[in-house]
Amino acid sequence: MRAFPLHALLSLGALLTLGAYARRLGFLPEGAVLLGLGLYGALSLYGLRFGRAYLFLLLGLLAPWFPPAPFAVPLAFALAFGRRLPEKAQGAVYGWALVWPALALLLVWHVFPALYAFYLSLFDRVNFLRPAAFVGLENYRILLQDPLFWRALGNTFWYALFTVPTGILLATLVAILLNTKLAFQGLYRTLFFLPYITALTAAAAVWRWIYHPEFGFLNWLLRTPGLDWLNTPKGVFALLLEPLGIQLQGFWAGPS
Repeated sequence: MRAFPLHALLSLGALLTLGAYARRLGFLPEGAVLLGLGLYGALSLYGLRFGRAYLFLLLGLLAPWFPPAPFAVPLAFALAFGRRLPEKAQGAVYGWALVWPALALLLVWHVFPALYAFYLSLFDRVNFLRPAAFVGLENYRILLQDPLFWRALGNTFWYALFTVPTGILLATLVAILLNTKLAFQGLYRTLFFLPYITALTAAAAVWRWIYHPEFGFLNWLLRTPGLDWLNTPKGVFALLLEPLGIQLQGFWAGPS
């Protein structure tokens, strides 16, 4: 078992488990799963050089009928025969087993949707009732010719240009303030942690009144010099740059 890449088979099996579920939902072509199963079977047969016990790994080929099989079978094999592995290999196997739940969530909710969205963008329309025509990169050509795309890209660029350096600068200043022996240090720390212990609904209600068009304090303060900040795109963009301490939802970026 010293030369057999059990940790590689375990990671491949985990990917095959996700692929089998995606195939059942119609998100992956059958050929992709069969290709992965072929590689899995080849690695399992390679294990026969080290003993008949490796025949147990072939049960992972039941993925089309039992999707967790490619991951559960190598994991059970590692638990049963893991003591025969060298210490470094044991760490790799158990490390993959422990990190895979979080990695699976990352793949399911971030990586796979991004790849599937790119796949859908290669067709003329998204229609699950009738087959769509493959157009390749035509949608991207149309997008590059749309002035609204360049406007949105510019807004995103300026947003990142202001928020990243500002966030780093403010975070550094706050860290220095909280770790320097100054007067009223306890008050500074209390004010810093107050948003973390404040209910989101209460914070939302407070900020709603602060930004109220007629009675809001911040609105009154900014409109005093004649700046109609809530009725201009630049005013809304400035709102996004305010360090509120609360994560704003994506739809706030719409008016910009």
